Amino acid sequence: MSLFLNSILPRIKQFSASLDQKELFVDKPWAVIDEELNQQKYIFRRSGELIMSLNGQVSMGAWEYLPEAKCILLDRVSDKILLNHNFLNPAVMILKKDGYKNANLILANEVLIPDLDVATYLQNLLDNKNCEDKLTIDKAEEEYRNKNNNVIETVNGEKLQVAFSKSWKLKGTKVFQKGTLIDDGIYELYKGKFYEIVNGEIINTYFRQSFKTKLGLIQVEKEVDQLGFSVGNLVFLNGLPAPNGKYNLGFLSKILVENGRIKNSTFF
Repeated sequence: MSLFLNSILPRIKQFSASLDQKELFVDKPWAVIDEELNQQKYIFRRSGELIMSLNGQVSMGAWEYLPEAKCILLDRVSDKILLNHNFLNPAVMILKKDGYKNANLILANEVLIPDLDVATYLQNLLDNKNCEDKLTIDKAEEEYRNKNNNVIETVNGEKLQVAFSKSWKLKGTKVFQKGTLIDDGIYELYKGKFYEIVNGEIINTYFRQSFKTKLGLIQVEKEVDQLGFSVGNLVFLNGLPAPNGKYNLGFLSKILVENGRIKNSTFF
């Protein structure tokens, strides 16, 4: 349990109340979780009395919150201990013995955690909070996108609603059509630009650079931010995959095409 607490406490402290919020723990049935599996129970009375039960044997002690030190002093009759705040919410109270690095007093509210499985409760608390945080972030992102939609039109006259994120990066951006995510496919925009869509998101953007030649219109498919030619770029001749061969694209610009792709772009 000590290793688990050392790992999870730094991540859940942001969800913790402070000890001066006494309503969270006074007059509540707290079970003490220890490694020896003893049945210990504490009830912090509003009057300052501490009711303690160990395996059914009841004894009376006292407790006091020390606001100056933000800690609790327990008088357990057999000893007195000073406990610092580590974590507190309506279900779990974790108090660290003053001066001891890993000596924690772990208490579980019997009403809220009947099985007293504090470890599972804390892990679920963290997981749920992370999910809530993600939902909050996603909601904020969605609101931003709704305010920053960009409607673009394909060469076929289809209107696409591109929901830009705060990063304004195209890859990963969702694209809608009439309020729903568009189907997978390749969408051609004006000026030779294309969006490749998978699961309603842009996974690739590219354009076709055009060259008028004696053979007809040669188009080389390139990434939007790509300079020059790269081995593997698709090549089209009059809208169809270019046959194997050498193509002169202009002054000192030649490519070798094989299987519809650039094999080499050096001089010949």
